[in-house]
Amino acid sequence: MSTFARFPSIPPASPASPAAADPSPAGPGRPAPARLRLVGRHDAAPGPAAALPPERVSEATDPRWVLATRTAALLEGPVLVPENRRRLLAVGAAVGLSPFDTALVIAMVQDQARRGVPLPHCPAAAEPQLRHVPRPRGRKVPWRTVAIGSLLALAAEAALAVWWFTG
Repeated sequence: MSTFARFPSIPPASPASPAAADPSPAGPGRPAPARLRLVGRHDAAPGPAAALPPERVSEATDPRWVLATRTAALLEGPVLVPENRRRLLAVGAAVGLSPFDTALVIAMVQDQARRGVPLPHCPAAAEPQLRHVPRPRGRKVPWRTVAIGSLLALAAEAALAVWWFTG
């Protein structure tokens, strides 16, 4: 028995049937789906990323550059072993990069190594791409940390004053 023999055939819609007369795919009595339209660059609203040019990697203390040079130092050809990847993810977190941005910087340097760029030159070759990774801003210190630190400093100063004037 063939596969097609198991299913009854569905007769084609006749031109007199209401489904054939309605050109919308929704059918009679149902709302037509919204039409799709192509959106070009000129239709899109300019967002904050479109307004700002990519930030140059201009100094040796730039977190993106630090991570890129560390990545090049830990690469074995274009290969990065899992232990070194974990180290680089920790470095990225320490310099304030998100895990996604850290992985992106690692991939950019690895791509340069895969293309045959010598490892010491991979960060410089990846610099045009590194510009598109947002530079982390200064991290906000929680107010509790500031308050506790200030109280500890005042307590230490008071203890020193008591010791100085009574001793």
